[in-house]
Amino acid sequence: MSADTLLAVLPVRVPGTGRLDVGRSQPAGMVRTDTVATIRSELAGSYGRSPVASIVSSVGATPASLARLRAMSAAVTRRALLDAAAELLDLGGPEAVTLREVGARAGVTRGAPYRHFAGKDSLLTAVATESWKRIGDQVHALRTDPALSASEKLRGALRALIGVGRDQPHLYQMLFRWRGHRSGERGEGLHRVRRQLCAPAGDTAAATRAAGHFQDEFLAIVAALVGERNARHYGALLLTSAHGIATMEFSGHLDTDRWHTTADELVDTLVRMVADAGETT
Repeated sequence: MSADTLLAVLPVRVPGTGRLDVGRSQPAGMVRTDTVATIRSELAGSYGRSPVASIVSSVGATPASLARLRAMSAAVTRRALLDAAAELLDLGGPEAVTLREVGARAGVTRGAPYRHFAGKDSLLTAVATESWKRIGDQVHALRTDPALSASEKLRGALRALIGVGRDQPHLYQMLFRWRGHRSGERGEGLHRVRRQLCAPAGDTAAATRAAGHFQDEFLAIVAALVGERNARHYGALLLTSAHGIATMEFSGHLDTDRWHTTADELVDTLVRMVADAGETT
């Protein structure tokens, strides 16, 4: 392990508190709780009582390298805060996510969350942005998989979206929260859907771009079945249908005893319908 890596992951104790400090001025970083103990143990064995001083002294860290380490520390702290926020969101919904609780769960000082996020809305927007990026990357992987047929790619993309609603319902509801609209701003087709794919109030530009990335990948899959000219029409139909399936399943209204079908079977039906439509266009 290089000296830069050691410095980047080394947590720093706040004297007299027992807490880990990951402030902007510290040449150290915060890592996930399950990793901290291992790293601390390794460093204690290698460097004794003062690992930071020992490492800096032995490698002669320059101001430039320390600046890089501080930037890495900030990135690791932000990662820990985002992970903690996502966990709290899964456990109790947006109401469970506060900067104080997020900081406590991440194991950082009270002021650390406020150095990275302006408030709760800013934090949740960042969580939403990462979620859309992750979903978009999943759909991209499906689209570029040469072993899958066009129908299999579409089926996988729809199931990936519905799977978020099934496994992370609070996150899913936040991603699809309706923010309202001004008179005359309602669009048609996918443009209307895009305005509904949003994060909490705040600066949502990054979340909108991430949602757009997902939609672009999804549209490319749909276009392979129905052609570019019809892709947006069928893309909007598929997304709104998938959203309805996910919502009904989460609410308990997609009762198998009543409807004699499942979410996966409905997805299969949608894929067949679109594939058949593509053959006739």
